Amino acid sequence: MRELSVRPRHTLAPQRSDYAPLFGASGQILVAGIRIGSGYVYVSAITQPFTNSGLRDPQNAALVLNMLRRAPPGGRILFDEYHHGLIAPPSPTDGLLATPWGWAGVYAAMATALFLLLGGRRFGRPVPLKEEMVRRSSAEYVESIADLYQRGGKRGYMLRHFYADFKRRLA
Repeated sequence: MRELSVRPRHTLAPQRSDYAPLFGASGQILVAGIRIGSGYVYVSAITQPFTNSGLRDPQNAALVLNMLRRAPPGGRILFDEYHHGLIAPPSPTDGLLATPWGWAGVYAAMATALFLLLGGRRFGRPVPLKEEMVRRSSAEYVESIADLYQRGGKRGYMLRHFYADFKRRLA
């Protein structure tokens, strides 16, 4: 295989030194291979040779066939199809609901909202200030005690009290 008819938009920039450049031109690497453990990984910046329409070209088919020859009989071949979009795109709630810091932020926001909503709310009648309260007269005190005794049915108690007081004064 001498050339591929592809129009690369991206090139590989490996961060490792143990890779083998397999295909590229003028210092740009489009396909590279890396040995990892007992296996071998191919990294490609181009996808066209691996598509159905790309495999119709004899040069692309030869590249893929050479790559597949490296697999032993009964071995496994895996494809990472990130470019097909088989992953879910990240959503704004992923960071909130998938991490402890996100949950902490949600709890803090809820606590702040509850504080702001319930902060100015009254839980009972307002207590008047001392300056606002007027002092009651002693006659009002006597009237309220008499009303309490009358409502409580303490007429006999009051008669005994006044009778004892009257006897004391006569004596």
